[in-house]
Amino acid sequence: MKKYSTPTNTLAPTIDLNGVSVTFVSNSGFLITVGDQKVLIDALCEGSPPDTVQKKLLNAKPPLDDVDLILTTHNHPDHFSATLVRQYMQKNPKAIFMSTKQAASQLTGFGDRVIVIDPVVGSPVNVEVNG
Repeated sequence: MKKYSTPTNTLAPTIDLNGVSVTFVSNSGFLITVGDQKVLIDALCEGSPPDTVQKKLLNAKPPLDDVDLILTTHNHPDHFSATLVRQYMQKNPKAIFMSTKQAASQLTGFGDRVIVIDPVVGSPVNVEVNG
């Protein structure tokens, strides 16, 4: 059963689908929550989130706190900002970043918290990170 809501702690609508919560963050960015695990996809980018949402992101405030995985699909400014990802990862020391070599190479100093994936067209890549 679909349930739509607009939580008071975010400007974006949230959709709940049988225990999977999808929250629109900005532009092409989403927060996916399943149980106590959170994945932030293409949400740490320049200029897209409204100021209040960007402040929540940069300060790792609910519901954008305790993110387990930051996934960036590609290195375009409307999907990825190394500066914003770096700031977020400093506020949220458990977050792991996963993206292409081009994006990941911009995040030095985080050791094994940065995972590079470089899929080839027609050859999907499966990676499991912390379950």
